[in-house]
Amino acid sequence: MVRKVLATVAVLAGVSAAWAVPPTLSVTTFDTGNPAIYVVDVSVTIDTGVGDSWTAAGISTVALSGATFRYRFADEVDPNQPHVPLFTNVEPDNVLRDRFVSFVSTSAGQTVGARFRAGEAAQIAGGYEPPTPTPSGTPTFFNVAFFDDVPPGEEGSGFITRVAIDVPALYQGTLYLSTTGPQEPGDVRLIGGPADTAGEAQSATASFQHPSPLVLLDWGVWSTIPEPASLALLLLGGLMGLRRR
Repeated sequence: MVRKVLATVAVLAGVSAAWAVPPTLSVTTFDTGNPAIYVVDVSVTIDTGVGDSWTAAGISTVALSGATFRYRFADEVDPNQPHVPLFTNVEPDNVLRDRFVSFVSTSAGQTVGARFRAGEAAQIAGGYEPPTPTPSGTPTFFNVAFFDDVPPGEEGSGFITRVAIDVPALYQGTLYLSTTGPQEPGDVRLIGGPADTAGEAQSATASFQHPSPLVLLDWGVWSTIPEPASLALLLLGGLMGLRRR
């Protein structure tokens, strides 16, 4: 779905040549002050000096090991609305609320109010990976393809996705974000991706001058607490060491 959107953007813009440096993606954590909530923000860097701009993106990620995604639901804002997650514009009434929720936006500053409101709301195309007609926002699956207005506007570098989870008590205070895999083979993964992204959380983006191929970034969140099997081996090794004494 997001690929079709990007193709439409390119046609309407009338641009086929690439003059700017391709966009890049990066991920960073946001300190929530609460070990029970963990937040990852995805940002895009755009070479705006030669007229490029952000146009579209996608996110596909799975919550694992008891973690669950946090959302703002429509009926939290208006009791007359259905109990469905808001994928963008998570403060539609312009009232400051809990911002540690999963959502997408057009590129904006990490903490500016417009990122969470209509000012930087993205257009939702469906699910990114796997491609689906509608986005997914379940406790364990967050999958959204989204884009800027068509034809593209003047969106530059900024933050485009927030992924927030509730952290099980066992793992609180032990999490880390990585784009290169776990620090140790036995570390427990709390944020990964579906089989479509080889088990990694995946962010994707495109720009006005670089509609295809998509720029991809695989990432994940792990705990330094080993998996049960690895922990059992460690304990067994320790017991054997004691017996030798």
